[in-house]
Amino acid sequence: QKLDVGGSTINVTLYPGALNVPWNDVRRWVEDAAWTVKGYLGRFPVKQVDLNIKTDACSGVHNGLTNCGKPPVIWVTLGRGTSRDDLRRDDVMTHEMVHLMLPNVDRGRQGWVSEGLATYVEAAARLSAGKLHRNAFWLHLNRGLAGATGAAAEGGLDATSGSKQAYWSGAL
Repeated sequence: QKLDVGGSTINVTLYPGALNVPWNDVRRWVEDAAWTVKGYLGRFPVKQVDLNIKTDACSGVHNGLTNCGKPPVIWVTLGRGTSRDDLRRDDVMTHEMVHLMLPNVDRGRQGWVSEGLATYVEAAARLSAGKLHRNAFWLHLNRGLAGATGAAAEGGLDATSGSKQAYWSGAL
């Protein structure tokens, strides 16, 4: 499926696997995330992106990965048990689309730059679009940022190895 988001094209491939939600709900989830990112940034970050959605036996949205190469590619896994509410509450798709605004960085040493900006901008974009309540936004940031400091951060950002540390230290 090709989806148009304000002049940008998202080429969606849904890999085989039964889902609890119909295609229209999956499409709406992808479009909603794309329009949220476009609304926050003023335009969608790229003219074209390939979005590959795999399925597995779990529920919910997980295992997002974005490669900002040419062409840019996003991989996301949808659990077969995913519900409409899971899609409505999801932040993974928006997070992965935010990555499109950044060049690839050394994921070994400077992954915190990409993950931190995507973590913060994803939440701010959902807040701006009315997809996240102001109180939920600040609670989300407060809880996440609490893990960005302390002994785990003493080696500096480039030495950050834990994923929570990279996401939240970068956001901080």
